[in-house]
Amino acid sequence: MDNKLSELSKPVAWTSARSLDVRRKVTAFTDVESAAEYASANCWEKIAPLYSQEYVSALIQRAERLDSMLTESVQALKAAEQRIAELSRLLSHNIERAEEAEKRLATPVRLPTQENYDDPLSAHLAINDSAEAIRTAGFKVEGDEQDG
Repeated sequence: MDNKLSELSKPVAWTSARSLDVRRKVTAFTDVESAAEYASANCWEKIAPLYSQEYVSALIQRAERLDSMLTESVQALKAAEQRIAELSRLLSHNIERAEEAEKRLATPVRLPTQENYDDPLSAHLAINDSAEAIRTAGFKVEGDEQDG
C-alpha cells in the first residue's frame, strides 16, 4: 500500500497558488516547469501541485485507518488503566491480609496444660503432638524461644 501511495503522491498537474482561490479559474499545467513559467510571467511567486482523486481517497482511507487504530489504542489504554486500578486495590487488600497473617504468626499459640487432662501421659503426648503440628504449620507455640 505504501508503494502505491508513494506512486500516487506525484502531482498530476501544477497551478499557480492564486488560481486555487475559488473566485478564480484554475489553470492547470501538466508539468512544474510550465506552471513556474506561467506563475513567473504573472508575478505569482508560488505554484501549487494538484493531486489525483485516487491519491486523495487513499490518504483519506489511511487517515481513517489511523483514526480507528488510535481509537482502539485509547480504549485499550483506558481498559488497562481500569485493570491497573483494580489490581492496585487487590494488592492493597492482600497487603492488609498479609500484615494480619504476620501478626497472627508472631503471636504464639497457647496449648492446653496437663491439668485439662485426666491422664498425665496422654496429656503430655497430645500437647507435644499438637505443638509439633503447629510448628510445622509455621506458627510459634508459647514457650518457644523468641527470634530476635
